[in-house]
Amino acid sequence: MKLFKEMVCKGYKPNLITFNTLLTSLFQVGKVEDARTLFSKMIVHEATPDSSTYGILLDGFFKNNCLTEAMEQFHTRERSGLNLGIDTYNCVLDGLCKAGKLDLASELLGSCLIRLGTNIFYI
Repeated sequence: MKLFKEMVCKGYKPNLITFNTLLTSLFQVGKVEDARTLFSKMIVHEATPDSSTYGILLDGFFKNNCLTEAMEQFHTRERSGLNLGIDTYNCVLDGLCKAGKLDLASELLGSCLIRLGTNIFYI
């Protein structure tokens, strides 16, 4: 977060790549709260989150044992009509299985069959 603050103070405008890189780094070192804060600043800095950003959030929340938050992100994306590609389902299925939530993973896998059709073989 220090680097981000320095950039902004020096007049640099962070772009989507900057945000995604910093989010990835914060999650890797377990700074989930800082990642949440940074994500909320994206809109202020006119950096619209993309599918990569949401993938980073899902992966980061799962890897930092924030299962509820990961699933909230997933369901929010699902309800908003954003494109949920094979990578998103892979991430969520992996996170659920590693968390021991096999019933939820099985249920999600069933919905993948319906939504993704033949692409399911890549999961």
